[in-house]
Amino acid sequence: MKPPDPSAICPCTAWNPDVVACCGRVAILHEGVLRHEGRLDAAEHASDVRVRSVRALSAKDFEPIAIVMAATPMAGDARQWRVRLRDGASPSALASALVERGFGLEELRAEGSALEETFMAIAAGGATAGAA
Repeated sequence: MKPPDPSAICPCTAWNPDVVACCGRVAILHEGVLRHEGRLDAAEHASDVRVRSVRALSAKDFEPIAIVMAATPMAGDARQWRVRLRDGASPSALASALVERGFGLEELRAEGSALEETFMAIAAGGATAGAA
């Protein structure tokens, strides 16, 4: 099968976040076996961060923050959130917005992508072959 033009093949021996930024499709080979194959959807390109605040928050607290596309509490803890930022928004702008509103900020870090989690599970031997 001939790949569509323009195309490139980027072999990687370790997790490479540039794959998510640059590629539309991915295939993961492990020990000579195709373990994962499929398109990267828009969710893979989104900017998700984990936030832990000093005080308990609600989804309504995130609504006035223009750079926030969605905010979801994690594990029923009103202090821990998965926040999806709008295209072009930076995590540092989110940190500023949270602090300016008096929410307090204990942690803000990039969320691993679904592809990264799949890659890590395959590399660790814990995932079976599958398609995206």
